[in-house]
Amino acid sequence: MLKKEIIRHIFFPNRCDFCGTVINYDVDVCMSCLQNLPVINLSQRCKLCTIERTFCTCKKRRHSFEEAAAPFYYDEVIKDGIIRFKSNQIPDAAKSFAKYMRMAVNICYNDIRFDIITSVPIGARSLKNRGFNQSELLARELSLNLNIRYEELLKKEVIIKEQKYNSARQRKANVFGVFEIIDDALLKDKTILLCDDVITTGSTLDECAFMLRAYGAKAVYCICAAATPKKQKKTE
Repeated sequence: MLKKEIIRHIFFPNRCDFCGTVINYDVDVCMSCLQNLPVINLSQRCKLCTIERTFCTCKKRRHSFEEAAAPFYYDEVIKDGIIRFKSNQIPDAAKSFAKYMRMAVNICYNDIRFDIITSVPIGARSLKNRGFNQSELLARELSLNLNIRYEELLKKEVIIKEQKYNSARQRKANVFGVFEIIDDALLKDKTILLCDDVITTGSTLDECAFMLRAYGAKAVYCICAAATPKKQKKTE
């Protein structure tokens, strides 16, 4: 290691994009995380909730989006990585997540030509507190990876309670009517790739897709960094 690199490593160590462990400068993710990635078998995924069909409980509920996909389950190192990413502990994590999201897009949507990539918006208060929209960062990185233009198409006008403690029905009711279109002239007959960090019930993505379709988009497909795994029933 050159002298300049040694000094840089002391004062600005490179950290794993998922767990924050100090690692070499020529890698983005540590070996421990790589060996424990909760990967979704995309060839076996439900196209609506992204969970592998063996564990899917979505009952093929109708959505405004065509399909959804994610490379990982929101579990283990990925859950820790997304929490760190959203708290800005690992600012470069968007690049690593976007790399795997691009792979998922290439596998699941290889025959789809997307006109625009956009992101699920967050409210002004959350944006002020956090300083960034994590879904936008992911979408912009994905835009670079896939060479598809990014456009901010939606805005969130209504403050809602956190979704993580809500039931599926509460989640759907909670996001009804909270998103608005920024410029409908951008949407006519366009196929949109909608990006978010985590999909749970799909209610947020569904409401965003509904608005995009209502104002002229031809089709909306969704890509997320992770999907929340369904809780397994306890056996006696």
